[in-house]
Amino acid sequence: MIEGEMRIEVNQLPPAECSPNARIHWSERYQAAEIYQGAVFYECVDARNRLERLPWRPGFPPFQKPRVNLTFVFPNYRKRDEDNLRARFKPGLDAMVQARLIEDDSIDSLDLGEITVEVDKERAPLTIIDIEEMKLKGESDGTGKSSENSKRD
Repeated sequence: MIEGEMRIEVNQLPPAECSPNARIHWSERYQAAEIYQGAVFYECVDARNRLERLPWRPGFPPFQKPRVNLTFVFPNYRKRDEDNLRARFKPGLDAMVQARLIEDDSIDSLDLGEITVEVDKERAPLTIIDIEEMKLKGESDGTGKSSENSKRD
Protein backbone atom coordinates (compact mmCIF):
# COMPACT_ATOMS: atom_id res chain seq x y z
CA MET A 1 0.00 0.00 0.00
CA ILE A 2 1.42 3.37 -1.05
CA GLU A 3 1.40 6.20 1.46
CA GLY A 4 -1.79 8.24 1.16
CA GLU A 5 -3.74 5.56 -0.74
CA MET A 6 -6.33 2.98 0.23
CA ARG A 7 -8.42 0.35 -1.58
CA ILE A 8 -11.71 -0.98 -0.27
CA GLU A 9 -13.74 -3.77 -1.86
CA VAL A 10 -17.44 -4.16 -1.11
CA ASN A 11 -19.17 -7.36 -2.25
CA GLN A 12 -22.25 -5.48 -3.42
CA LEU A 13 -23.15 -2.98 -6.09
CA PRO A 14 -24.87 0.29 -5.27
CA PRO A 15 -28.62 -0.29 -5.28
CA ALA A 16 -30.55 0.44 -8.46
CA GLU A 17 -33.25 1.85 -6.20
CA CYS A 18 -30.92 4.83 -5.53
CA SER A 19 -30.81 5.76 -9.22
CA PRO A 20 -32.56 9.03 -10.06
CA ASN A 21 -34.46 7.07 -12.72
CA ALA A 22 -35.94 4.60 -10.23
CA ARG A 23 -39.68 5.07 -9.88
CA ILE A 24 -40.28 3.46 -6.52
CA HIS A 25 -41.72 4.33 -3.14
CA TRP A 26 -39.38 6.34 -0.92
CA SER A 27 -39.33 3.61 1.73
CA GLU A 28 -37.97 1.04 -0.76
CA ARG A 29 -35.22 3.49 -1.75
CA TYR A 30 -34.42 4.17 1.90
CA GLN A 31 -34.25 0.48 2.80
CA ALA A 32 -31.95 -0.37 -0.14
CA ALA A 33 -29.69 2.59 0.65
CA GLU A 34 -29.45 1.56 4.32
CA ILE A 35 -28.33 -1.97 3.39
CA TYR A 36 -25.64 -0.74 1.00
CA GLN A 37 -24.52 2.03 3.35
CA GLY A 38 -24.08 -0.53 6.12
CA ALA A 39 -21.99 -2.81 3.89
CA VAL A 40 -19.69 0.03 2.82
CA PHE A 41 -19.43 1.32 6.41
CA TYR A 42 -18.24 -2.02 7.78
CA GLU A 43 -15.71 -2.51 4.97
CA CYS A 44 -14.39 1.03 5.57
CA VAL A 45 -14.06 0.48 9.32
CA ASP A 46 -12.31 -2.84 8.68
CA ALA A 47 -9.85 -1.22 6.26
CA ARG A 48 -9.23 1.69 8.63
CA ASN A 49 -8.58 -0.65 11.56
CA ARG A 50 -6.11 -2.73 9.56
CA LEU A 51 -4.14 0.35 8.50
CA GLU A 52 -4.44 2.35 11.72
CA ARG A 53 -0.97 1.47 12.95
CA LEU A 54 0.94 2.54 9.84
CA PRO A 55 3.58 5.20 10.56
CA TRP A 56 2.31 7.55 7.86
CA ARG A 57 -1.18 7.67 9.40
CA PRO A 58 -0.91 7.28 13.21
CA GLY A 59 -4.37 7.03 14.72
CA PHE A 60 -5.66 7.19 11.14
CA PRO A 61 -7.11 10.69 10.79
CA PRO A 62 -9.56 10.96 7.89
CA PHE A 63 -8.47 11.94 4.40
CA GLN A 64 -8.79 15.74 4.17
CA LYS A 65 -8.97 16.19 0.37
CA PRO A 66 -9.40 12.75 -1.18
CA ARG A 67 -9.86 11.68 -4.77
CA VAL A 68 -12.23 8.71 -4.87
CA ASN A 69 -12.13 6.48 -7.96
CA LEU A 70 -14.82 3.83 -8.29
CA THR A 71 -14.90 0.54 -10.17
CA PHE A 72 -18.17 -1.33 -10.44
CA VAL A 73 -17.93 -5.00 -11.41
CA PHE A 74 -21.12 -6.29 -13.03
CA PRO A 75 -21.89 -9.88 -14.05
CA ASN A 76 -23.10 -8.88 -17.55
CA TYR A 77 -22.46 -6.28 -20.20
CA ARG A 78 -24.99 -3.52 -20.58
CA LYS A 79 -24.69 0.18 -21.33
CA ARG A 80 -24.35 2.02 -18.02
CA ASP A 81 -24.93 5.71 -17.40
CA GLU A 82 -22.08 7.28 -15.40
CA ASP A 83 -24.34 9.91 -13.80
CA ASN A 84 -26.69 7.23 -12.51
CA LEU A 85 -23.78 5.22 -11.11
CA ARG A 86 -22.57 8.33 -9.26
CA ALA A 87 -26.04 8.90 -7.81
CA ARG A 88 -26.38 5.24 -6.84
CA PHE A 89 -23.12 5.48 -4.87
CA LYS A 90 -24.34 8.33 -2.59
CA PRO A 91 -25.05 5.92 0.33
CA GLY A 92 -21.46 4.69 -0.07
CA LEU A 93 -20.07 8.21 0.28
CA ASP A 94 -22.22 8.78 3.35
CA ALA A 95 -20.81 5.55 4.84
CA MET A 96 -17.24 6.69 4.18
CA VAL A 97 -17.90 9.91 6.13
CA GLN A 98 -19.67 7.98 8.89
CA ALA A 99 -16.66 5.60 9.16
CA ARG A 100 -14.33 8.65 9.38
CA LEU A 101 -12.35 7.66 6.30
CA ILE A 102 -13.04 10.99 4.64
CA GLU A 103 -13.62 14.27 6.42
CA ASP A 104 -16.55 15.45 4.33
CA ASP A 105 -18.33 14.60 1.09
CA SER A 106 -18.98 18.20 0.04
CA ILE A 107 -17.87 19.34 -3.40
CA ASP A 108 -15.06 21.42 -1.85
CA SER A 109 -13.63 18.51 0.13
CA LEU A 110 -13.93 15.60 -2.29
CA ASP A 111 -12.96 14.84 -5.87
CA LEU A 112 -15.11 12.03 -7.18
CA GLY A 113 -12.69 10.90 -9.88
CA GLU A 114 -13.04 8.16 -12.46
CA ILE A 115 -15.90 5.71 -12.60
CA THR A 116 -15.03 2.47 -14.34
CA VAL A 117 -17.28 -0.45 -15.21
CA GLU A 118 -15.91 -3.98 -15.54
CA VAL A 119 -17.67 -7.19 -16.48
CA ASP A 120 -16.59 -10.31 -14.61
CA LYS A 121 -19.08 -13.02 -13.69
CA GLU A 122 -16.67 -14.56 -11.18
CA ARG A 123 -16.08 -11.39 -9.09
CA ALA A 124 -19.45 -9.67 -9.52
CA PRO A 125 -21.19 -8.04 -7.77
CA LEU A 126 -18.35 -5.86 -6.50
CA THR A 127 -17.61 -2.20 -5.80
CA ILE A 128 -13.95 -1.19 -5.64
CA ILE A 129 -13.25 2.12 -3.93
CA ASP A 130 -9.78 3.63 -4.43
CA ILE A 131 -8.98 6.61 -2.22
CA GLU A 132 -5.93 8.82 -2.58
CA GLU A 133 -5.00 11.99 -0.74
CA MET A 134 -4.68 15.01 -3.01
CA LYS A 135 -2.25 17.78 -2.19
CA LEU A 136 -3.80 20.88 -0.67
CA LYS A 137 -2.91 24.33 -2.03
CA GLY A 138 0.42 25.48 -0.62
CA GLU A 139 1.38 21.94 0.50
CA SER A 140 4.90 20.79 -0.31
CA ASP A 141 5.25 17.97 -2.85
CA GLY A 142 8.59 16.78 -1.46
CA THR A 143 10.71 18.81 -3.92
CA GLY A 144 10.76 21.90 -1.75
CA LYS A 145 8.14 23.62 -3.90
CA SER A 146 4.55 24.13 -2.89
CA SER A 147 1.79 22.75 -5.12
CA GLU A 148 0.95 26.32 -6.22
CA ASN A 149 4.53 26.96 -7.38
CA SER A 150 4.72 23.58 -9.12
CA LYS A 151 1.80 24.52 -11.34
CA ARG A 152 3.59 27.63 -12.59
CA ASP A 153 6.92 25.86 -13.36
